[in-house]
Amino acid sequence: FVASGFQWSDNASILTGALAREPGENVGPYAINVGTLSAGSNYTIDYTGDYLTITAASLSVEANSQTKVYGSGDPALTFVASGFQWSDNASILTGALAREPGENVGPYAINLGTLSAGSNYTINYMGDCLTITAALLTITPHDQFKRAGWEFSAGPSTAFSAVGLKNNETVGSVMLSSPGAPASALAGVYPLDVVSTAGGTFDPANYVQVFVSGQLFVGYVSGEFTYDWFTRPQDQWRTLHYLLGGNAGDVHYGSKPKSGEENLVELSSHDLFGSGSE
Repeated sequence: FVASGFQWSDNASILTGALAREPGENVGPYAINVGTLSAGSNYTIDYTGDYLTITAASLSVEANSQTKVYGSGDPALTFVASGFQWSDNASILTGALAREPGENVGPYAINLGTLSAGSNYTINYMGDCLTITAALLTITPHDQFKRAGWEFSAGPSTAFSAVGLKNNETVGSVMLSSPGAPASALAGVYPLDVVSTAGGTFDPANYVQVFVSGQLFVGYVSGEFTYDWFTRPQDQWRTLHYLLGGNAGDVHYGSKPKSGEENLVELSSHDLFGSGSE
C-alpha cells in the first residue's frame, strides 16, 4: 500500500499490523481490506481498498498416441495431466478427449474434446494421433478342374473365399494364374494363385491382402460324363467328384447353374489322369 499524511517526523515506521483480504482460493477478485493496520491513536486511517485477483493456473495435458485395426472399435483416449494446485488431482477433470472422425486407414488427430479442469485452470494441451492400421484379408481360390487340352480362364472369378472382411464388406472377383492354365499343360495338379482382387464394396487400402494358393486339377477324361450341379445360393460353381489313388475329393469350377439342374457323374482316376486318349 501507499500511505500519506504523516505529521511532524512520523513516517511508515509508526504503522503496525497488516492489510487483509477476503478469504477464498478459487479464480476471481477478492477485496483487500484494512485488516489490522494501525497508525496509533494519533491518526484516523482513511482507507481506499482494492482487489487481489486470482487467475487460472496452467494445467498441462498430453494425449497418448493410440492405434487400432481397421473395422475395430476405438480404444480409450488416454492422457497425462500435470500442474495441479493444492490438493487437486485428476479427479477434478470432467469430459473426455475426442478425435477427428473417420474409419479408413490413416492418422486421426486427438483433440481436447470436452475435457475440462474447471474455472481454476487453463489447459495447455499437447495432442497426438489415433492411427488406424490395415486389417488382414486372406483370399483363397477354390480348387478347380480343367480338361487337358483346354485353356483355363484367368477370370474374373467368383470362386474364392475371403476371410477378414470388415463391416459386411465384399470382394467382387479375383483374377487367377496357374502354370496349368495353358491348353498345353499336361495332366496333373498345379498351384492356382490369386493375382489381384476387384469390385465389391471393400477398399483395398484398408487391408493387407494375403493370397493363399489353391489347386488346379488338369485331367484327361474319356467316355461319356456329366457334372454335378449344386444349386445352393452360396455355391457359384460346379462340383466334380474325383478319386485319385484311393483319395476322393471335390473340385469346383465353372459358373452358377440353372435352378434345379442336377446331373451325377462317377469318374475313375484313369478317367481324370489317364493316357489322354479321347
